[in-house]
Amino acid sequence: DISYKAPDVYVMASTAYRKNKNTAEAKTIIAEGRKKYPNDRGLLLELVNASIDEGNSAEAEKSLQEAIAADPKNKQLYYVIGTIYIDLKQNEKAEAALNKAIELDPDYADAQYQLGAHLVGVAGAIKEEASRLKFGDPNYDKMLAQSDEYYKKSLVPLENYITKQPNDKEVLTILFQIHKSLKNTEKALEYKKRADALGDSYPEPPYGKPNDTQKTTSELGSTITYIYHCYNNKYVMVSYSKIKGSQSWEKIETSSENCIK
Repeated sequence: DISYKAPDVYVMASTAYRKNKNTAEAKTIIAEGRKKYPNDRGLLLELVNASIDEGNSAEAEKSLQEAIAADPKNKQLYYVIGTIYIDLKQNEKAEAALNKAIELDPDYADAQYQLGAHLVGVAGAIKEEASRLKFGDPNYDKMLAQSDEYYKKSLVPLENYITKQPNDKEVLTILFQIHKSLKNTEKALEYKKRADALGDSYPEPPYGKPNDTQKTTSELGSTITYIYHCYNNKYVMVSYSKIKGSQSWEKIETSSENCIK
């Protein structure tokens, strides 16, 4: 039996276990701490982190609700629970939580971006579902109208975000696409011009000029892949991906033994 004297010691011990990928032991430590300090905010947040680490969104949500009750003015708690609701596909709850985070801090750029991206994702999913309906289905026009309403709602947080992050080319591109879809031609061209003026900001090809380059951009982020038909006697593909809101690119390199001549 470990005898701790303060909640922070339990939190530090749990954090150490989590860093070593031992989530089970971390949660055991948290449980011990909460027996003595059931309403401690730090222990609640540590339980949230442990639940997220092991991919248990439902438990993380429950813990966050408790943490919010203990600290109702904490914008980050609403932001995190909003992202969890997105994972759980509870769209209305996600929207409400992220709006609450923005209500607490109107300049909260991360929440503005996340809310806008979420609403764009919902709009796109409805539009995709409508495209699978049979020709002449009376729900088609209703679903497109519903999709457009979500696109319109997404403009508020995204346009607030872009005032604070004016050089985010990916968001400028998304705003161009939304306004184009909503037939707001003048506004769409304004955002396209701003995005084009920034130029490409992708990582440089790692091994000189590639044989082929493939780029994709969506509401989730951007990817660029450089393809070398024969580098060091191998066929090599190098991909760089960046999630929306992130400032860093993740590199993934694959190769095969055979060159393509």
